[in-house]
Amino acid sequence: MGLFFYIVAALYTTMNQFFTIPRRLFCLFVLLLLVLSACQHSADKSTFTGNQKADSVAIWVNWVNAHKNLPLPSRKDTLKNALAYTTTKLPDSLQTKKLSQISLTYKSLGDTTSFRKVNKNLIKLASAIEDYQCLGEAHWDLGDFQKLTKPDSTYYHYSEAYNYFIKTNLTVTAKDYPGRILYAMALVKDNNKDYVGAEKDLVEAITFFKNNVVDKRLFQAYNLLASTQNGLNKFDKALEYHEKARQYIQFRSPQNQYRDSVYNIKNIATAYIRNENYDKGIELLNSVLQTDSLKHRLPKTYAKSLASLAEAKFKRRDTDTYSMKALLKESDAILNSLDNVFDKARNREFLAEILAAEKDTSQAITQATLGMAI
Repeated sequence: MGLFFYIVAALYTTMNQFFTIPRRLFCLFVLLLLVLSACQHSADKSTFTGNQKADSVAIWVNWVNAHKNLPLPSRKDTLKNALAYTTTKLPDSLQTKKLSQISLTYKSLGDTTSFRKVNKNLIKLASAIEDYQCLGEAHWDLGDFQKLTKPDSTYYHYSEAYNYFIKTNLTVTAKDYPGRILYAMALVKDNNKDYVGAEKDLVEAITFFKNNVVDKRLFQAYNLLASTQNGLNKFDKALEYHEKARQYIQFRSPQNQYRDSVYNIKNIATAYIRNENYDKGIELLNSVLQTDSLKHRLPKTYAKSLASLAEAKFKRRDTDTYSMKALLKESDAILNSLDNVFDKARNREFLAEILAAEKDTSQAITQATLGMAI
């Protein structure tokens, strides 16, 4: 410290010879800041805490997540280093936080073996020290991991996550977790046609979001709630919830508002069509297709809207089947470019219905067969 003050004094004497008073004062201020910074740096080096060590792990994890263009082995090696450091250098209370990040990163890398191993160790450690937030996160991640293969197990782990989340004081960034996991539970039920169960979870989720002023989550919750009403053939309620969903688009992030607005109008159109109000449904689908830059920004939605428009016209018993087939042809071309097999199969099946109505039985059978073969 004595050396720093000596340097400052010497420089200040020099400044007196070459600078005016205002500039001298400014330069002196800058020099004092440099001294204070050096002192702080010295203090930091002598008091390196556990939290700072944990930050080092975060740097490694963030590096792995940010460098997706680099070879997978090098990213895994870095993550392996983060794991080794976490398990040998950090106290249990910090280990759980970092293991949660590391396991999720292994999952994103597609390393399912390492993900399951770290996730298992995380659950064991978090249970031992009663870190309920990390326990909930571990079960949430495990539920997501099994979503496509074991829906029953997924719902179990989501339920476990919810039970842990509501019995602890969550960190600020995790305050919305109970509502989000209720939404995830409802989505599992909706996908398995348990619409009544999904409705129950969604009502709880919406209540949570409203009570905790998490407005940005309400669009998705009301949108899914409307979907459950379609499944229950309650089309008037579906329309009601889609209208409520629209009110919360403004709370979504700017990059999502364009997409959500389009989805909302398309979903309302679908509800009208299912309620056999084909004129209103067709009117709304046409407005969707006229949305600025939709074909380029959301090509899949554009293609599906074309097919929905053709279907609505067919159900309205329009006689111009040529225009319906033209809509399906344009939809197919876009879906081909996207390599979207599922929606293309749906188009084949619908084209078969149109051909059957035209009494072209052989072509109808051909298209239906192609749809099933895709």
